Amino acid sequence: MQEERINELIAAYLEGRCTPEEKGLIEGHFIRYLDNSSYRPSVSQLETSFKRTYNNIVEEIKKEPVKQQTTKRLYLKWIGYAAAVFFTIGLSTFLSIHFKGNTLNQSAKQVSVEPPIGPGQERATLTLSNGKEIVLDRRSKGEVLADQGLEIIKGNDGQLVYKVIDGQVSAIGENTLSTNKGETYAVVLLDGTKVWLNASSSLTYNTAFFKEGKRSVKLKGEGYFEVAKDKHRPFIVEVNQTVVKVFGTHFNIHAYEDESVMKATLLEGSIGMSKGTESSLLSPGEEASVRKNSTKITVKKSINLSEAIAWKNGYFQFDNADVQSVMRQLARWYDINVVYQGEIPTVKFKGKIQRNLDLSYILEYLKNDIHYERNGNTIIIKP
Repeated sequence: MQEERINELIAAYLEGRCTPEEKGLIEGHFIRYLDNSSYRPSVSQLETSFKRTYNNIVEEIKKEPVKQQTTKRLYLKWIGYAAAVFFTIGLSTFLSIHFKGNTLNQSAKQVSVEPPIGPGQERATLTLSNGKEIVLDRRSKGEVLADQGLEIIKGNDGQLVYKVIDGQVSAIGENTLSTNKGETYAVVLLDGTKVWLNASSSLTYNTAFFKEGKRSVKLKGEGYFEVAKDKHRPFIVEVNQTVVKVFGTHFNIHAYEDESVMKATLLEGSIGMSKGTESSLLSPGEEASVRKNSTKITVKKSINLSEAIAWKNGYFQFDNADVQSVMRQLARWYDINVVYQGEIPTVKFKGKIQRNLDLSYILEYLKNDIHYERNGNTIIIKP
């Protein structure tokens, strides 16, 4: 690509005139340079290194064909580093974090001197039917347990995988996979169903449920399901006195104890939700919700699916979320306590941020719109 065209492209980006393809090209090259570094420089160091980074990106873009087909929206991995660079050249809207329709200020600020609070990790506890607990992050990849025709393996991708040995399973009992605050994990059940657990969640299942007429599990917290198809044996999820019935589909269930509403969001296939005498059937792109003290099921159509499964894909994503909703998510993922003093701020948030950042970087953006203090692992929200 000619240098004159590159300059025109960058100018169009800064003025908001880029096509999605052009926008993806610019952002992709910035992320390529920023995302590969574990180095987090100070603002003064950023100012001296910006020109070099900019020139490197220009050289990379020169190698691209004139028509770039990249359409995927990219977001920052290291916000503390990247936001300062983007702010320097006027790209502060890149994170798309808004409140009341206005973009948050994204100036790089001095990070708190408190010890950093890192993001959650792949970690969980497996509780066997005999009460034995196995902490999974302490185990290397390979066999976790083999007994009575059943093998449990920690796979290469870190997932827990159940397998049958020699075609026979004599061990029948409930296992529970649970995550604490700041933990996430995934499991592949005997029928091939995959379940991802968010922080502060648990999944209870019979080790040989495939031998019964139905496949049944119990969920607490939040889980994303990719259910193996089996038209003869429906898959049942029991959660908060509510039953979700499926045959083979992808869906997310959000059902934390500290949330007033349980939500089931369908991405593929179909699911049925029932509570008491009420029931509803969902189609892809729909979300069913029910309040704790009610049996009424409300179905929303054409929802933002990416927001519902952002956690599974490594993001926080907010769409007009209030302060309490945002802080509940942060509390679960960073294992912190949140205390409110006085009137709770009414500001709303919209945006998408990666979950692999230290808490301090997230709080720096919120600080422009809410007042808070940090005392160890407690965040105090003030009017």
